[in-house]
Amino acid sequence: MEPGIAATFTLSDLIAAIEERRQVEIAIGVLMGLRNCSQDDALTDFGDAVRESRVKAIDLATALIEAADGTLPPGCGAEVHRRWGHLL
Repeated sequence: MEPGIAATFTLSDLIAAIEERRQVEIAIGVLMGLRNCSQDDALTDFGDAVRESRVKAIDLATALIEAADGTLPPGCGAEVHRRWGHLL
């Protein structure tokens, strides 16, 4: 019997994927609050930012969350400040 694709992932890979998705969902919520917009609009904005900046979604999400709560280290999150700094 040939293993399926799920068999090629380790438990730590799956946990990391779940955590990444959670971070992106939190970032979408942050954008909804900052922009006073729908989930669809926030998701579109976030997706556009990922594509245009070529920053990984998890990195952009983490930087946005940290910028929103004031814990983003100085010099980090240039894309967040460029795109959403006026809202923060």
